[in-house]
Amino acid sequence: MLSPTRLRRALLALLPLVLLTLAFLVMRHELRELNVESVARGLASIPRGRIALAVVCAACNYLALTLYDVLALRHLGRKLPYRQVGFTSFVGYAFGHNIGMSFLTGGGVRYRLYSARGLTALDVAQVGTFNALTFWAGLLAVAGVALVVD
Repeated sequence: MLSPTRLRRALLALLPLVLLTLAFLVMRHELRELNVESVARGLASIPRGRIALAVVCAACNYLALTLYDVLALRHLGRKLPYRQVGFTSFVGYAFGHNIGMSFLTGGGVRYRLYSARGLTALDVAQVGTFNALTFWAGLLAVAGVALVVD
């Protein structure tokens, strides 16, 4: 018989598989009426120029997002090459935006990559906090201008 500690570890190890299976079943149920042909027709109906523009805009957005980390690290007085910061930021935002709970998922990715570059857990938490505060300051500034102009 397994001890309670081993049983808990085994259940925690199975949890991602269970969640992945549930996500797959939900997606299959939600997408049951779609087929490859209709998706291909829909994509083919979009002009290639618009698809290219969307790809360029997404790339520019992720490039701009890397600057949050650059500013945060500069604020902390930590100097890392842009290549490392850009890669870490891109991967952190990609995971955070696509998985959800970005402060945790993106923060975990950032911790893994930045700690290999000598940053502490506190440094990484400060980068995440700086990024969040900078985002909200920008969002509120744009909203304020939009309300005044309108």
